[in-house]
Amino acid sequence: MPARPDPKRICGRIGLALFAMLAVWNAGIFTLQWCVGRYAPWLLFSPWTLWLLNSVPLFLLGVPVFLLILRTLPDGPTILRWRLPFGAREYALAMLFCLGASRLINVAGTLVLMLFQGFWGSGEIVISPVQDILFAGGFLPSLVFGVIVPAVGEEYIFRYMIRRKMRGCPDSTYIFFSGLCFALLHGNITQGLFTFVVGAIFAWAYVMTGKFLVPVSMHFLLNFIGIVPAFAVGSRSMIVLLGLFSLGCIAGGVLVFFACRRSFLATLQPPAEAGWPYSANPPRPRPAGNAAYTNWYAAYARGAACGPAPPPVYTWPAPQPVAPGTHPFRIAFRSAGMWLFIGASLLLVAANLILTFIY
Repeated sequence: MPARPDPKRICGRIGLALFAMLAVWNAGIFTLQWCVGRYAPWLLFSPWTLWLLNSVPLFLLGVPVFLLILRTLPDGPTILRWRLPFGAREYALAMLFCLGASRLINVAGTLVLMLFQGFWGSGEIVISPVQDILFAGGFLPSLVFGVIVPAVGEEYIFRYMIRRKMRGCPDSTYIFFSGLCFALLHGNITQGLFTFVVGAIFAWAYVMTGKFLVPVSMHFLLNFIGIVPAFAVGSRSMIVLLGLFSLGCIAGGVLVFFACRRSFLATLQPPAEAGWPYSANPPRPRPAGNAAYTNWYAAYARGAACGPAPPPVYTWPAPQPVAPGTHPFRIAFRSAGMWLFIGASLLLVAANLILTFIY
């Protein structure tokens, strides 16, 4: 049996890679902005330039540094995992929950910022730096760099690459860690809160299906629906419709949470996750065993009376308890690499808040 994966070491190395990516990305933004402002200031009036100043340093400088550091970390062992039902119904419910959570947290964050800015005497509400770029104009550049590029690039970093290095760790640890890193990279409070939630949902969908296209398409739809109000607000009736849509998303998200939380948590428990550490070459399950569990889970998700889960029909390595300190809510705070990344992200959050209150 291979050595037990060390989540602390894995998360620490990933945190170090993300810290380096964040540092290179922001240094690149500062350098490009200075160069453009000094030698071609007229370009700053183009929405294409605003998006390129943000995206080019990330994907052409930061991401290669991230991948270079991750090369020092071996991939996790290839595991055999049951794929649970994740069809159109589950996809739609997950999207509704993500839409509701993002809008609810945005409303709460806006109210908090209004209170703080009222205290400080500032009259402008700034939810995130990306908001300024969106309202600068240009639907096509916003579609390319605000929807398509993040959907593919960010999912490759936070779902595919992190999952590749964390194979063999508990699914719950990966889902929490992926959502946390996704939130920290955004560098502001409001976006950080809801990106943690939707990032965890994207990671869960990737674990359930094993298909990279699933979280990419969910990310694409969420961002696309998010940028529409920046260009569609032109009349009172449109504002009312968008407000009703947001209220409907919030109500639907709350209903999905209370209706599906039990089945969601069940997907993170054995036999959905068959034990840790995993064998490098686990025995192949019998088709009857897979079908029995799939049918049981489908009935369980519908709330039907289904009895206890069917026992496995083959032998897995005996499940072992997770080592002390590897609980998903603690693993991110027990390595120097993650503390570097968390510290840098919090500095960006503080800088954004200060600029918001001053300007």
